[in-house]
Amino acid sequence: MADWVQDVVAEKERPDWRAWAKSVLVRQSGTFFLWSPVCLMVGIWGYFALPREPSSWTFAALLLLLALLIWLVRLRRGLVATILLLGLLGFSLAKLRTEWVANPAIRAPTGEVMLTGVVEDFELRGPKRAAVVLRILVLEGKGVTRLPSLARLTLSGTTRLRPGQVIKAKAQLFPLPSPVIPGGYDHGRTLWFQGIGATGRLYGNITSEGSDASWRLRFKAAVQDLRDAIGERIRAVIPPERSGVAEALITGERGSIPREVNDSLQTSGLAHILSISGLHMTLVAGMCFWLVRAVLALSPALATSYPIKKWAAVAGLAMGFAYMILADASVATQRSYIMLAVMFIAILCDRPALSLRNLAIAALIILVAFPEAALSASFQMSFLAVMGILAFHEVWSKWLKEEEPAYGPVGRLWRWGIMAFWPWPSPRSRPAAFHRSPPSIISAALRPMG
Repeated sequence: MADWVQDVVAEKERPDWRAWAKSVLVRQSGTFFLWSPVCLMVGIWGYFALPREPSSWTFAALLLLLALLIWLVRLRRGLVATILLLGLLGFSLAKLRTEWVANPAIRAPTGEVMLTGVVEDFELRGPKRAAVVLRILVLEGKGVTRLPSLARLTLSGTTRLRPGQVIKAKAQLFPLPSPVIPGGYDHGRTLWFQGIGATGRLYGNITSEGSDASWRLRFKAAVQDLRDAIGERIRAVIPPERSGVAEALITGERGSIPREVNDSLQTSGLAHILSISGLHMTLVAGMCFWLVRAVLALSPALATSYPIKKWAAVAGLAMGFAYMILADASVATQRSYIMLAVMFIAILCDRPALSLRNLAIAALIILVAFPEAALSASFQMSFLAVMGILAFHEVWSKWLKEEEPAYGPVGRLWRWGIMAFWPWPSPRSRPAAFHRSPPSIISAALRPMG
């Protein structure tokens, strides 16, 4: 009898996990859109986790299931159907992206070959080292079994190539690299999604065979000339030990950074600041937005009669786009610009610029355009960092508005830390002057317009 009583008491003290799960779902009601990028990423991860490429019949069956789920969701048949729909949509996007970028790739190293190709991109990797992406036109030599569309090749010396230039040189080609350790970073996969089918090196004399007349390559050549001119000006006025870092932050060109500076940045874990991404894009476009808005606010007529905040947002969009083009529009830079553009477009649509919904929209756009980005650490870390900042911002905004949100353990911890240094003990006891703004034209203009 005593054992039975103990079992009953233990059953009452045992936590009800179903009730807990139900309470979690209730708290998350109305926020499913914020979880949609996660569902999409799960489908993308599922595709890349497969040991082999799915057959066309399997993909056709998945498309039929996707159509069925779309029909069920339109009939409002529940949350599970929507989650499955997003997961299968992510899987399908990854498959379609793979088929879209598929290009021939060599499978074994070649001997000495003679190639003729068009320069698609050129990047300095050091004082006497560079990398070039070639669109191969002719490939002759030993071990050539297939012709890759693009090849990324390294070269030594001080030769500078321009996009659109047709060159002929000796080379040796290698297959795309594999991960160094199982489950490690797969640089070969990154190159493959850029359309590159081979790596290697150029050696010997490089002869020019003319130029490509396409407008795209002429534009890239003009941008590279502008980038080189800016780099020469920077090196002329800034000491060599600092000019390389300044050039990398402005134009994205990292070839002139001294080796000891590179080693110091890598040792300290700060080498990522040289990659133009969210930090740099925010500084450039955000400063342009603030500056244009502040200058326009100096005019009382403009500040009180016209939407100068929207004008500044347009200026920020244009400046961010120009900076992305100047920085060679790498994938990380494109992702950063998309995130920034969503924020500025929200301002143009009279929506809150800083919100988790805007972050989810940016994630969806990037995952649809570049599904392979779901595997990159830069994508995951960038969005997690911004998500943490925006979550903190939303809770902080509620507290400033004298609302009492339901704090969890983490929320209570940071609130205790803030209150330890805050001059008044609670939001309800803040003086009324805390909410007042200085009576000036500039402060009135910098407030959001209705």
